[in-house]
Amino acid sequence: MIGDDGSEAAQGAGALAAEIGRLFGAQGLLVQTYPKLLGVDVEGREFDARRVDDELRREERTLESRAKEIEDASGALRPRVGITVGEPVTALLEAAGEVAERTLVAVGRRGLDTTRRLRLGSVSTKVLHAAHGPVLIYPRSGS
Repeated sequence: MIGDDGSEAAQGAGALAAEIGRLFGAQGLLVQTYPKLLGVDVEGREFDARRVDDELRREERTLESRAKEIEDASGALRPRVGITVGEPVTALLEAAGEVAERTLVAVGRRGLDTTRRLRLGSVSTKVLHAAHGPVLIYPRSGS
């Protein structure tokens, strides 16, 4: 199970996880998480549901492209893709639990400094502490 946020580190995590999965004959799942959407924006205008759906479809096509890149880079089977809505750590771990018990969860590390990590929270750190199975955290370039 690969968490993707569009970063280089997530791409590296995906390629490495796919290579590991290939060794075990495992299928991958590439997941991108979006926050729960409110029905109204900050100015009080309602969101156009069709525009939101169109945007999610565009993001799914981008995710399919990332899955192809992972397949090409690793020689493994192309991972399936999925878009989830909710808090990233919870959504990723729920997706991993739906795949199989003890699923490898792979995420990239953005390399936030201590202050930003404390203020924003680190998805990779939270996944590491909350997962019930193995976790692969791929460092950002230069780490």
